[in-house]
Amino acid sequence: MTKYILIGILVLAATLRLVGLGTNPPSLYWDEVSLGYNAYSILKTGKDEHGNSFPQVTFPAFGDYKPPGYIYAAVPSIAVFGLNEFAVRFPSAIAGFFAVFLTYLLALRLFRRADVALVAALLLALSPWHINLSRAAFEANLATTFVLAAVYWFVRGVQGSGVWFVLAALFAAFSMHTFNAHRLFTPLLFMGFGFLFLKQLWERRALIVVSLLIAGLFLFPLVQHLRSDEGQLRFQEVSIFTDLEPIKQSNEWIEKDSNVWWANIIHNRRVLFAFQFFQHYLHHWNGMYLFVTGDMNPRFSVQTVGQLYLVELPFLILGWFWLFRKKENARWILLWWFLIAPIPAAMARETPHALRTMMILPTFQLVTAYGWLSMLNGIKRESSRRWLIAASAMLFAVSVGIYLWTYWVTYPVQYAGVWQYGYKQAIERVRPIMDDYDEIVMTTVYGRPYIYWLFYLHYPPGVFQTDRGRIFQDQYGFYHVGGFDKLTFRDIAWEHEVLDGKKLFIAFPGHIPANVPRLFTIDGPNGERIFDVVEG
Repeated sequence: MTKYILIGILVLAATLRLVGLGTNPPSLYWDEVSLGYNAYSILKTGKDEHGNSFPQVTFPAFGDYKPPGYIYAAVPSIAVFGLNEFAVRFPSAIAGFFAVFLTYLLALRLFRRADVALVAALLLALSPWHINLSRAAFEANLATTFVLAAVYWFVRGVQGSGVWFVLAALFAAFSMHTFNAHRLFTPLLFMGFGFLFLKQLWERRALIVVSLLIAGLFLFPLVQHLRSDEGQLRFQEVSIFTDLEPIKQSNEWIEKDSNVWWANIIHNRRVLFAFQFFQHYLHHWNGMYLFVTGDMNPRFSVQTVGQLYLVELPFLILGWFWLFRKKENARWILLWWFLIAPIPAAMARETPHALRTMMILPTFQLVTAYGWLSMLNGIKRESSRRWLIAASAMLFAVSVGIYLWTYWVTYPVQYAGVWQYGYKQAIERVRPIMDDYDEIVMTTVYGRPYIYWLFYLHYPPGVFQTDRGRIFQDQYGFYHVGGFDKLTFRDIAWEHEVLDGKKLFIAFPGHIPANVPRLFTIDGPNGERIFDVVEG
């Protein structure tokens, strides 16, 4: 019976992650397009868009230096499905599917109970947090599955043959090559595990040394990259520790206290940074964020449902209570995992952040499943047990129904803009008439239009790699493409445009005078104007 229930859960997980994958979310946002085109470029030429050869420890892309894991994972799916939305998102969706299966396997190892394993897998299969991030090309989702696999093989190694530590080390290294936050989270996670299982690891020390050497071999190029200026760029862009405001505030408070010795201690900038870090860490335990509204970024949440369902809250609390009350062996593993997951995100400026803390999954689901079943098993009367099962199932079904209705009906209309909806539609309308114009000028108001043209034109990567004349870096190291072929990307100021030759302008609404005839317009699903297309 367990086998058939598990198959049903896995079919459900695959359905929720794969059906309509190319159409909802309603468009590819620019990082997804960049991942896809660079994978396409690797497939066709063995080089990225900038002409850097395979293998690479990082992809310059927009100048944000993306980890290579997702791009390499997308190469096979693009080879099979072609360069399109489904192919780009497929590695994330399939990683989400395997995460559900790994949750089942891990729960079996941790609790030795099939009922906990099945409920935990079901909770992850239906999780709004996990579904949202599995249905877009998010590197964090793939990295989360890698680290989940690493934890599973580590636990197998502790409980059985130490040879599994080699696989744990490999998947841990893969996670660090896939998402930036895992470069801190994964080492912290396994250092804690090493302390918890010091005795068992010492007994298998030869295999531990081999595993660490293998992981070190994979990670050595990454360490070199992280020490470079390019490797520091992403950290400096998002980190609270590069924010000058706490330093200014510290100096002001010290001066206000007449520069006495104790003011230099109380108002020390390091104290202010530590306080800010602690605040950001606590933001990730905010109840509204977790159970009511979700992440404020619509890419990570539908905005009307939390990262978790509200109905899960009492069972989550009970789960932690019973884990320690019954002194379950899994309690320290889950607690350490649970507590350190927000640390990388707490070092960044935007908090709470569902993407940078996704690696906390599936601890919520494992603890919630254990809590619900502990409550159920604690009820002696059969009729009361049935009432609990029925009430829980009904409340959970309503919660899931509300989320799925929102995700499929209102979300793709209301939040199409945050997914850069309009680029594909504009390119598809313009592509058949491109030969009629000497130059096509597109606004840069929405950001990075060049990558959409490369992607949707299936522009030959080899040609783009050699056409470097209109590519430049700004003072922060980010790449900008002024154009390629007959395409130009810049701000459009109609009153100053020189209308020599035959030009086509794809402009931001309002940047073209009302009396200039539109060839056509591009509107969003909600009717909002995105582009005006005019001839010049």
